[in-house]
Amino acid sequence: MPDYLLFNETSERLLFKKVKHSDFENWLPFHQEPLSSQYWSGLPSDSFTACKEQFSRIFERYEEKSGGMNALFSKEINKLVGLAGILVQTVLGKEELEIAYSILPE
Repeated sequence: MPDYLLFNETSERLLFKKVKHSDFENWLPFHQEPLSSQYWSGLPSDSFTACKEQFSRIFERYEEKSGGMNALFSKEINKLVGLAGILVQTVLGKEELEIAYSILPE
C-alpha cells in the first residue's frame, strides 16, 4: 500500500517536508487560535495538549504507514505555514482516503 506522503515534493510556493518534533513550538499557535479548529469535535481545550495529541497521531500514522501530514514550508521565507496530507481512514469497513489540511492563522 502506498504511504501517500509527499516528503521533499514542491509546488510553486511550498516545500512538503516530514513533520519533526522540533516543529511543535511553531505549530502551537494553530491550537491557540480558537477559529483554527472551531469545527473539530473532541479536541482538548488546552492548546498544548491538543497540539501534543495531534503530533502524536501524526507520528503514529508515519509508523503505521496510514498516510499522514506533511509540514508545509514557504519557499520564500523557509518557515512552517501549515500541515496537509492524505489520511487513510476506515469508514463502515471500507478503506477511504481523506484530504486533510490546516494552515497557521498568520
